[in-house]
Amino acid sequence: MKIENVQYMVTSIAGKVTVVGDLHGSLDDLLMIFFKNGLPSADNPYIINGDFVDRGPASVEVSILLFGLSLLYPNSFLLNRGNHEDVIMNKRYGFTTELVKKYGLLANRISKRI
Repeated sequence: MKIENVQYMVTSIAGKVTVVGDLHGSLDDLLMIFFKNGLPSADNPYIINGDFVDRGPASVEVSILLFGLSLLYPNSFLLNRGNHEDVIMNKRYGFTTELVKKYGLLANRISKRI
């Protein structure tokens, strides 16, 4: 599936949009946001403004959940890349280390596909 560099979101149906930023691998924070604001849908759109990974203990899980939601709701769940979604930042701040701890020898192959 090809994803365009520029994506448009229509919010007139919902009348609101939830903007989230700087999760930094905190799955608990992400789940609390969904608990308080509801799950994404056409009536409840989300924009995630980068820095999904690094520093927190669950960057892999946060990434998988965010990527899955962006595939399920392509018109109402948008991901913007932050500066931590970069190979150098990942090495410096922990995402690469988390991949190695959780996936061992497969970590290199996984990081090339993300």
